[in-house]
Amino acid sequence: MMARQPGMQRPYYYHVTTGETTWTLPPFPPPVPITKEPEKPKKKTKKPIPGTDWFLVQTPDGLEFYFHKPTKKSVWEIPEELKEPIEKMKQEALEQQQKELEQRQEEQRKEQQRLKDELEKEKLEREQQQQLQAKRKAEEEQEQEDVKRPKHDNDEEKVGEKQDEKEKDESQKDQPPETTEMTEEDLLYQLEGMDPAELEAMGMIPSDEEASQEQLPPPPSQQQLPPPSHMPLPPSEPSMTEEERVELFTQMLSEKEISPFSTWERELPKLINDERYALVQPLSKRKNLFNNFCRILVQEHKAKKPISKKSPEDDYMSLLKQEATVKMYWDDFRRKVKNDARFKAIRENKTREILFKDYIKKLRKEGGSGSGKDTSHVYSSQRDKQRAYMDLLKETKDIHRRMRWRDAKVILEKDDRYHAIDSKHLREDLYRDYLDDLDRKKR
Repeated sequence: MMARQPGMQRPYYYHVTTGETTWTLPPFPPPVPITKEPEKPKKKTKKPIPGTDWFLVQTPDGLEFYFHKPTKKSVWEIPEELKEPIEKMKQEALEQQQKELEQRQEEQRKEQQRLKDELEKEKLEREQQQQLQAKRKAEEEQEQEDVKRPKHDNDEEKVGEKQDEKEKDESQKDQPPETTEMTEEDLLYQLEGMDPAELEAMGMIPSDEEASQEQLPPPPSQQQLPPPSHMPLPPSEPSMTEEERVELFTQMLSEKEISPFSTWERELPKLINDERYALVQPLSKRKNLFNNFCRILVQEHKAKKPISKKSPEDDYMSLLKQEATVKMYWDDFRRKVKNDARFKAIRENKTREILFKDYIKKLRKEGGSGSGKDTSHVYSSQRDKQRAYMDLLKETKDIHRRMRWRDAKVILEKDDRYHAIDSKHLREDLYRDYLDDLDRKKR
């Protein structure tokens, strides 16, 4: 802190904690360094693949590999036997994510609806509060007018009030009423000084005065305030049943050209100025009737739509029969038919690929070549298939003794005789036997 002794013009600096004093300004403490919390390393996840002994393992770097638990084998490339289970597992994961997203959207929609209902409720409460305040203000004004009456009127009112209190006290004490002799003029004088409300409560209003009171408008305190401008007046039909009210409300909905795909909030401006809007109470019942009305409109709209004779899947299958072959890969097929309308009829690319692969598998099992042509390699027995496969190996001049199986497979899989052997292990074993024959012949 900075201090100054009496009689000294020059200030000095004093440290409260250490008691040190100095003439020069001490340096400020260095700023506190901002430490950033280190990011937590991601954990390695391991998911079992349904129906197999394999696991899908994801590393902290986001990479994936496949682990076979019985053999403790790990591979980066997806094995052939896992393609369908992996595809199914990923599809289920996507469906689960879509389901969770829909649930979150539904919760958000409900929360928004709840907030809107609360706002509408608060608005109605404010309007009711304003009506009560206006009514109280009118009563206060009426009381102020009563205060401004002439003094003799007030004296007469006080006399009447004292007389009422005296009669009340006497009735509570179970004493007989006090009999006083009053002339007709005295009685009329007292009646003229009392309020009409008091006379009406006592049942002493004469018939001619009662008729005149019916013709006069009620005081402001007794007048019912008009409803807000945005609320329509309900029809004055007290004998109307609930079914008739619902029927009139539904008739109003049909006349207002309601869109079945819209919401209550968007269509509300069309309805709120109609007198039939206020027939149904409360607000939740109006919304339920509106939603049911929209649901019926949607069903009628669907019933009017013409039924297609042929689905997009059928058109796509006809395209596969016309253009796809056993030797063809998905990318080749997609480039070839990408402008075809039957190809575009299936919107999701993943669905197209799945249908294509299923069709190719079916062709290979049947021994066909696809594209509407008959194949010349249809074999009646497994032995004929193996013999044809060995002929394929002999005819392929690019195969030599040092060639690896994965390199040879790329060359052989273009021929139908390669796909005639269903087992991939048998293909590789026959290939190994063929290489052994080449070694023996070389010697």
